[in-house]
Amino acid sequence: MKRLRNILGVMLVAFAVLALNGSVTDLQANYLKKAYKSVKKKAKKIIHKGKKYVKKGKNILHKGKIIGKSIGRGYVLIGKRLYKTTKSASKSIFKIGKTFYTLEAKGLIFIGKSIIYDGILIGENIGNGLVKVDGVVYEIAKGVKASAAAASDLVLGSKVYRRRGSHRRVVSRSLPDLVISNISLDKNCRVVVRVRNVGKGKIPINVWTQHKPSSSSVYLKVNGKNWGGATIWKFDRSKRLLRAGGSAVFKSSLKVKGSQNITAIVDMTRQVKESNERNNAKTKKLTCSSKVSFKPIGKKPIMKRSLPDLVVKDIRVAKGCGIKVTIANIGKGGVPVSGYGMSNGASIQMYNNNKPWGGIRLGAIDKAKKLSRGKGMISFIWFPGTKNLKLNSGKNRIKLVIDNNNAVKESNERNNAKTKTLTCMKPLVNNGVIEKLHPAMSKPDLIVKSLSLNSRCNIVIVTANIGKGGVPNSAYNVPNKTFLVLYDGTQLLGGISLADLDSAKHFKSSGASITSTWNPGNFNKTMPTHTIKAIIDYGKIVKESRENNNYRIAKLKCKNRRLKEIGKKGVNIPKQSGSSSHIGIKTNIPKKMRKVMPNEKVEVPKQMPQGALH
Repeated sequence: MKRLRNILGVMLVAFAVLALNGSVTDLQANYLKKAYKSVKKKAKKIIHKGKKYVKKGKNILHKGKIIGKSIGRGYVLIGKRLYKTTKSASKSIFKIGKTFYTLEAKGLIFIGKSIIYDGILIGENIGNGLVKVDGVVYEIAKGVKASAAAASDLVLGSKVYRRRGSHRRVVSRSLPDLVISNISLDKNCRVVVRVRNVGKGKIPINVWTQHKPSSSSVYLKVNGKNWGGATIWKFDRSKRLLRAGGSAVFKSSLKVKGSQNITAIVDMTRQVKESNERNNAKTKKLTCSSKVSFKPIGKKPIMKRSLPDLVVKDIRVAKGCGIKVTIANIGKGGVPVSGYGMSNGASIQMYNNNKPWGGIRLGAIDKAKKLSRGKGMISFIWFPGTKNLKLNSGKNRIKLVIDNNNAVKESNERNNAKTKTLTCMKPLVNNGVIEKLHPAMSKPDLIVKSLSLNSRCNIVIVTANIGKGGVPNSAYNVPNKTFLVLYDGTQLLGGISLADLDSAKHFKSSGASITSTWNPGNFNKTMPTHTIKAIIDYGKIVKESRENNNYRIAKLKCKNRRLKEIGKKGVNIPKQSGSSSHIGIKTNIPKKMRKVMPNEKVEVPKQMPQGALH
């Protein structure tokens, strides 16, 4: 903006010279003059929260009124709030030209003649060891330590200021006035007091800066007996009472029992000079209401009782394909005695695939009457000794209804049922012989059991099927899909199909394992350490009971890395008998095993966690 203003200024002078010679019209010269004034005016604007401010000298103006000033060292005061220069722009900042100002709120600081506390201007230094705070003039008290300062003294930083005599004292016409505006109880019957400053003046800042037994506080009495209280600086840390009209809430730990007269007194030690010293106390009768309330109808009062609320909390499979049921009373009241009757009490009915599947009375399973209290809960096995009420093999759609006959009046009558699908995983038995496992349990689970290096630094991989089912024949009929992939760090070493890895089809049986030795051509055996990663069922051709344990990573070292030196000692090359062809290098790759090398780099899925050790 400043650069643009300078350019326009130079152009304006040039145009003025040309205008005198008749080369530029008056219309063009006037247009350039208006543009220069507009840029010059905008360069002095200050933007804050959408409002426009103007800086003239040390003063900051808004709509022609002075609302702040610059006090030096990169500080400005807007109203009574202190802002400090910052290089980065953020919300709630002032911008003056190219300089940003952000709110400064760091304890007590002196800037020039201004005294700032927590980002608010509280007073000024008027010289000769005198300060003026809240309209009162103080002078430095010689030989007085901050710990021994009197109640009427003012402590600023490490210095103690004492009020001047009446001949030098400046009396503020506007004084604060502390009152107890309300006394009430919270939901736990604890006393809550609201304090308000109804005066026209502010409370001295030393109410928060000086911490001593006689500090201004709120004190409570119960039926005329002293109880205790809390200081203002402790429960009003945000200084809401500092300004006129402010209020703060004191939440005490005093718990009312029955009906009691509670008296609250603010500033009982007279630390704050107020416009009215006779309205600091308030007494109120508070009653802690019980859970049972009485509502009069006509002449006779009728008691309103808290009601229970019975729900089925949980239904799950128990040992031996039984059913474990959890029932709770989430209401405020308890189940009445009539609800436990064995003939007409609350009943519990179960359904299996929408067919009735046994029922029982509440009194038979809640003999300790735990549901007779609010928030009670019971758990039990559904007819544990009855074989025909065990879950069938496979999926069962179970529905349970509590208080099926509406014998108990509840606060909510619409949440008595719960439906859930339970799966029984027991084996099917025919003439004493186990034929097959339930489909949910008969899936295979393929893992990389271990990774290691042998004495020749070849990679040894042990893969296994730890599931309860076998790999189907259809998986062996996909020879072109990579089944096992091997990496060294990020370098792909190779891959192999299921038909080549398990040509004997061992994985068709549960618990089978296969050991294979790898010697890929791009495996650098001269490296000291290797990070080997193996992924089984990479092509996702086998449906497993667990799909998140298909790979393993291991850091391995080659133990037999004896490299012969070439130089003075030389290298002995063994003589060959017969032909002069090169010595053949045997690769230790399993027989009948074909490596499938992908054309592109294979990336391991990042979301797949490392398989657990087995």
